[in-house]
Amino acid sequence: MKAERSIFSDSEYHEFENSFNTVVMQYGGRLNRENIHVFTKSGLNELLDYYYWLIRSAQYAPEPYNPTGKLYVDFVDSPRCNAIAFEKDNREFIGIFLGAVARIYHIFYLFMSSPKVLIEIGEAFEESVDKKRIIELHTKDPDGSWQALRPKNESRFRVAQHLAWNAMAFLFGHEIAHICRAHLKYLETEIDSTEYLEYPFTAISPQVATQLQQLELDADTAAGEVNMILWRQHIQGGTFPLLSEISPIKTWGISLALLFRILDFEEKRVRPHYHQTHPIPAVRFMQIVYEGTSEFGENLEANHAQSLGEAFRIVDAWWKESGLATYSFRSFDEDIEKTIDELDSLRSGSKELHSSLRNLTEVRNKKIRKNKV
Repeated sequence: MKAERSIFSDSEYHEFENSFNTVVMQYGGRLNRENIHVFTKSGLNELLDYYYWLIRSAQYAPEPYNPTGKLYVDFVDSPRCNAIAFEKDNREFIGIFLGAVARIYHIFYLFMSSPKVLIEIGEAFEESVDKKRIIELHTKDPDGSWQALRPKNESRFRVAQHLAWNAMAFLFGHEIAHICRAHLKYLETEIDSTEYLEYPFTAISPQVATQLQQLELDADTAAGEVNMILWRQHIQGGTFPLLSEISPIKTWGISLALLFRILDFEEKRVRPHYHQTHPIPAVRFMQIVYEGTSEFGENLEANHAQSLGEAFRIVDAWWKESGLATYSFRSFDEDIEKTIDELDSLRSGSKELHSSLRNLTEVRNKKIRKNKV
């Protein structure tokens, strides 16, 4: 039985699938995984298995947690680096664009192909980066060729996969937060939209851009807490033995720092003249550091802020050296007061928003728990 079938009856599954395809058809339609390379198909199926495991784990979560309910997730057949959360016919959905998977794995492979990155992993001196592949990042949407970019050393290839997998897990958790923290309901009341497209294809007003940035930070916080705990459990449980000698917080930070850089790069590459819907990576990462202190508690190491800062610096150094800092770029240490001010401005301006979200979330949660059979 497919992983996604485990929370749906057969009739429900087909109804959800049809509704999903109807909405995402405008972006390329539901991806037919039978028509792609066997290696890619296997990887996508593993991601779906994990996504549905997360959904099942929290399907009817008790208070104070937010239940996922019967949430449908699938891939969208589009080369764009994007994701969407939406509601249709009183059902909730998440769509991950194939281009997001391709771009994330593409850049994580290039990252671990650098002989200067995580030199304690494998034989780093064997690695080299094809500059042509870096240049193509500026001009081409991602495609299926990312599998050819794997690092030469097998251990470094596996680590690239592990880090990219965690980035995809965080991205999914982020989309779950848009639904379970009632961001969709909020947008429906504020701008009459039942879709939350991460990177809209049309212009938006400065006010809406600010609201979206505040929602993005809220989704990062929710995704970050669960993602960090699960990542640490995987490391300590021996799932990723190649990373066992490195601080889990450091490798987790590298995964998120590189993900934030990738998404920021894609937004500025594809939407250069629009108001930005996401805070810059330094602000998003600073939020993770802040919330790591107040929310994640004992699950973090004593020197977690130092480990996270080191992780961001590793990513920044590689990003600059690779020539990817084409668009406006601010490192974690550069103008740190400005970064803090921007984060504080978004946080202080979101008090009314969070009050609305709490009320909307409570209504959603009661409805889901009431429908539990």
